[in-house]
Amino acid sequence: MGNIISVLYILAFAGCGILTARPIFASDRPLKRILFGLTFGLVMLLWLPVLFAFILDFTLAAQILALAAAVFIAGVSTFFAVKKQKNGKIKYKAASKRDLVPLLVTIVPLVAVGWILHANHTITNASNGSLHVGQCTFGDLCMHLSFITSISVQKTFPPNYSLLPGTPLGYPFLCDSVSSTFYTLGASLRIAAMLPALYAFLVVVLGVYCFFDEWFKNTRVSVLATYLFFIGGGLGFAYLFNNKQLLAGEGINRWQEMLEGFYKTPTNLPAEGLRWVNSIADMLIPQRATLFGWALLFPALQLLHRAVMQREYKCIVPLGIITGCMPLVHTHSFLAIGIISAFLFVAALGKMLMSGVSEKHEKLAVRNLGLFVCSAIVGALRMLNIRVVTEGLDDRFTIIAGTLTVVVSVVMLALAMPKKNAKGERKGSDDGLETELATELMPMSKATERKYISAVGIASAVGLAISSMLQEKASALGFVLPVFMIAATVLLIVYNGRKAGRKPASDEVKHVRWFALFGVIAVVLAAPQLFGFTFKQSVNNDSFLRWGFNWCNVSDSWLWFYIKNLGLIFILMPVALLSEKKQNRLFYYGTLVIWLLCEVLIFQPNPYDNNKLLFVWFAFTCGIVANYLITTFARPVTRLERGKRRVLRGKTAGRYLLLAMMLIAMLLSGSLTLVREYISGDHIAFAAGADGKRSLQYIESGYEVVPAAQVELAEWINTNTDEPIAADATFLTESNHNNAVAMLTGRNIFCGSGSFLEYHGVNYRPRKELIKPMYEQPETCLLRYAAEYDIDYVLVGTRERGSYAVDTEWFNANLRVVYRNAQLTVYKIAK
Repeated sequence: MGNIISVLYILAFAGCGILTARPIFASDRPLKRILFGLTFGLVMLLWLPVLFAFILDFTLAAQILALAAAVFIAGVSTFFAVKKQKNGKIKYKAASKRDLVPLLVTIVPLVAVGWILHANHTITNASNGSLHVGQCTFGDLCMHLSFITSISVQKTFPPNYSLLPGTPLGYPFLCDSVSSTFYTLGASLRIAAMLPALYAFLVVVLGVYCFFDEWFKNTRVSVLATYLFFIGGGLGFAYLFNNKQLLAGEGINRWQEMLEGFYKTPTNLPAEGLRWVNSIADMLIPQRATLFGWALLFPALQLLHRAVMQREYKCIVPLGIITGCMPLVHTHSFLAIGIISAFLFVAALGKMLMSGVSEKHEKLAVRNLGLFVCSAIVGALRMLNIRVVTEGLDDRFTIIAGTLTVVVSVVMLALAMPKKNAKGERKGSDDGLETELATELMPMSKATERKYISAVGIASAVGLAISSMLQEKASALGFVLPVFMIAATVLLIVYNGRKAGRKPASDEVKHVRWFALFGVIAVVLAAPQLFGFTFKQSVNNDSFLRWGFNWCNVSDSWLWFYIKNLGLIFILMPVALLSEKKQNRLFYYGTLVIWLLCEVLIFQPNPYDNNKLLFVWFAFTCGIVANYLITTFARPVTRLERGKRRVLRGKTAGRYLLLAMMLIAMLLSGSLTLVREYISGDHIAFAAGADGKRSLQYIESGYEVVPAAQVELAEWINTNTDEPIAADATFLTESNHNNAVAMLTGRNIFCGSGSFLEYHGVNYRPRKELIKPMYEQPETCLLRYAAEYDIDYVLVGTRERGSYAVDTEWFNANLRVVYRNAQLTVYKIAK
């Protein structure tokens, strides 16, 4: 019954979202109205239960009130929509059959792959009573299940780590609290974990497709770009099809190793330096924060493109709301869209200022503003207490960044100087006669113009050079000086403009104001999340922001690392970028800033997690590469003969064959990875039966994440009525990552796995060191630490006995046994 109620609950939120978005995006195609409706529904599903939980704790009442609030919002939106429709103010755009085929060709296969992998990777029941998962969910899913169950069972809000009781949960937990909602409604843990994940996966695929469709306005580009993002990979397949091994008869073994080995796929083979993983198998299926973050990010990127590049200002408010809701869902997605937006905002400011100037030296000053901003960013980073991972990188980065800004400044100065004509005279001069007069009515003379240009250019270059030297010494002046240069430049331009009676173009001013409104909305909504949760765990923790070059490359040169990891997608990137329109290049440049920052900074304890930002750059790169391939190769070769275009069949076939070969090279590694991921879980496939005949069978090939005895223990904890286990009870157990007590019951364990807590920046080691003496010397340690840390139960099972010399005689003599099966015993500590 709980599963049915949960399905109806999520459908209600999806419907409320669609009704809410319908009048806002009335002029859009139905597909995009549905996308934004599902996005709005997801935002409400993520946030409304949490908002009520801050008041009522995470109770059933909070879930019911959340649904009531969603219905109210949808009702109000529908009321005003109907009213406007009657008055003729709203006209809904009809569907187009032309868009249906490419949509189905893209969405149906990708969603099917994602949903199937979710189904056979989320704690499937094995025939021996254990629980199975797939390769990619053997790790992270255990942590997410512990958050899902503990939030629902303990009901305390804001939540604490059940893996380290008493520690506030600073991880973006909305990706798990959304499943806690369904667990509270009575759904099974498997359904509670899967149901919102399937919803979010659908929104991600729709969001990516519609984002490319909005950007390039070409369905073929949208289809190809979407497949490149979800399946595209590098040259890892070459390690699988190694010619020498095939000739030696070892190729089959390599193939078998890929299909059966743990992380031996062509996209994730660390021993060979292959670290660019598949976005479905290694990002969306195991990493729930990334899944729900991208479900908000890609619709937001589409709104950003429409608001900023196409100036559809109706998108500003929904864009600000969706962006502002991201930090507690996925901080990396919020940071990514923040960096892109900041870059575009600086570009918009520069365009606004440029529209209000006429003299060349003023235009040079505006262009130099970009360099001052870069210098200010470097100065801000150098002021922070950032630990160095790659020795000497911080100094090299400062020197390189400073040198580049100075060189670019000098180049811009040279380009801004008036050119000489063939006679050696300055262009625009009056027979070599130059006047020093410059008035509002007469343009500045060339001599005066050269002096002003030289003054601006030299001052900028010198200021940037001094800033770079100050930054190398980590002086605060290295940040203050570029900021002063920015302020002085803007004030000078404004002063000169007013003096000459010039103003920036009104449409540019309007654009900047709308852009600023988006920033205000997003920051106002995001600030409480960042200061109340994220920064509390990351600030003053030197494992979160560090200097480190080339991401997680430890085996190859910088260039070869990216060539073999991204393959033709990386090789074609510069060509594709140069082939793009100016507006498309501008929109892409913000992701290059992300790439640059990820190449020199590590944003979290695990360097690998930089890919959560890098994949946003990768998505944009897939877009421009797909656009280049479609516009260059996906068209016939023709020749003009007698006034008519004739298709050259041979050359056209050759062009299409080349395109097909490139697509195979781009998609093969990712496709092999998805095949391996599917068979790593319990799955349906053709296999030989007892009679030797092949037939379609259900094969239990998944990884055993929880043994049957542990499942029995969890069932007892959840259903025991004779002596109920308190919701906030704490168990002393081994700190294994697949801890059944934490995963399946929502109760606390004394100390969880360092593979989770370490990468969240949580100091767990002092507790970790106490586990061994409490098991091996309970007479002197257990009761003392149990009183200090409020430990209620002790679990002694095969894992605890394998890790420690457990003093079972003392436990049996001094503690009461409350549960026992063939493999484990639970003792209760008297209080």
